Amino acid sequence: MTDQPVEQEALRPCPICRTPISILAVRCRHCGAEVGRPRKEAEKLTVKDLGGDPESTYTISGNVMEALESFRAEELTKQETERRQKEAAKSTWFGQRHPDQEVEPAQHDGLPELDAVHRELALVDEKTDGTAAVHAKPKAKGPSSDFSRKLFLLAATIAGLVLIYMGTDFTWAKIKDYLESRNAGDKVVYVNKARDFYARGDVLGALIEANEALKYNKTDENYEIAKEMRACFVQEVTGLLTKEQYDPQDHQRASEMVSRAVKSDSDASIRDLHDKVRAEVAAYKMVCAAIDFPGKQATFKVFDRALNMTEQKVGENGRLNDRFVVTAITQYDVRLKDERIVSGGNRFRNIVARVGTPLTGQ
Repeated sequence: MTDQPVEQEALRPCPICRTPISILAVRCRHCGAEVGRPRKEAEKLTVKDLGGDPESTYTISGNVMEALESFRAEELTKQETERRQKEAAKSTWFGQRHPDQEVEPAQHDGLPELDAVHRELALVDEKTDGTAAVHAKPKAKGPSSDFSRKLFLLAATIAGLVLIYMGTDFTWAKIKDYLESRNAGDKVVYVNKARDFYARGDVLGALIEANEALKYNKTDENYEIAKEMRACFVQEVTGLLTKEQYDPQDHQRASEMVSRAVKSDSDASIRDLHDKVRAEVAAYKMVCAAIDFPGKQATFKVFDRALNMTEQKVGENGRLNDRFVVTAITQYDVRLKDERIVSGGNRFRNIVARVGTPLTGQ
């Protein structure tokens, strides 16, 4: 009988006599003192400390590992096949696969084949989980089925377009009626006083009032009043520009009126009137720079059509800017007539130009 080494019991010193005693003792065998439990309460004892057998390690056999790896490879192949089937279905009509888009057969990744016993275990596991996929070739649908589906889609599209075309006018009419009925209670009743302004002689105020009324109520009556006041305003401003007796104050007033009117009324007639007044005021901004009385010539600084200041020399019966004719040159002034302004009796407007001063009427 072979002697086995006896494992030495763990010891600790007695807290009273300091003699070594068993670590599990509760009373010292030497001095008889009660030593109680060890002070290290958190100390953990192993099976070895308690005299037990060490734990054993279980090792999985190679056949089981091969079976698990084979099963994992089949699952990965099955998932890849399903993914390819879904991708192929996305690129066809109504989820149908084209005849040449067949599912590729499952490919192995080089792992060994299962033996008969492990193959049966794999089949039992698939039946238990209910996750096994049947690798069956999808049933091919004939060309008549594809044609029927496409024909149905085409007919549905044509019917939808016809309904949209026939119902557009009716739909918009209903929407317009609904919006008008919803906003009927929010309308502001604005009393148009444009004609009252005109009766008091305020033509500009009448035009502004007519356009203000149109912002609140776009009625036929308000449109007619705005048109009437617009014509009266154009006539008023044109009268200031074409008076027989030239007065710079008339041009100044016409310029101010049309500048305010164009901010309130964007009609083409008001914009054209604004451009006309601007050109007319610029034309009368010319100044006599010098008079050569012996030579019967005068030098003028005038604005051209592009409103650029230029210098022109002119003698008697000469023309400035193709509209002003020099009728006389004296030692102190130059007499002109404007052939574009004709007053009563077919008479042209006469003006006087003196050196360094604005034009004046005659």
